[in-house]
Amino acid sequence: MTLYTYWGMAYKITKKEDQEVALTYLEVREKQYDQKAYVDLFTEPAASTPAVSGVLVYIGSPDKKVNENYLGPALVEEIDSQIAGAEGPSGPNRDYLKPKKLPFLLHFLL
Repeated sequence: MTLYTYWGMAYKITKKEDQEVALTYLEVREKQYDQKAYVDLFTEPAASTPAVSGVLVYIGSPDKKVNENYLGPALVEEIDSQIAGAEGPSGPNRDYLKPKKLPFLLHFLL
């Protein structure tokens, strides 16, 4: 099994009604991603026990047939340029570039 580490943001939504609203929104916002997975969320890089299990993430695979936005192997600067110029149904993607120290901004529903 290959393990990957991504830094991002997680949101805990406690009310069932709010969870349903958030999921409906994310299904539209993240529709370009062709995969969903439930993963363990670690809050510290060296942690051996997850802070939360079963966290929903949206994943864009490198399969151009199902993920037309996949850039392919690219330098960080090329990825930044593509993101900065991209806009989807939910608006511009440049907001994903704001946390410069984060390679990816992931949406989690706890």
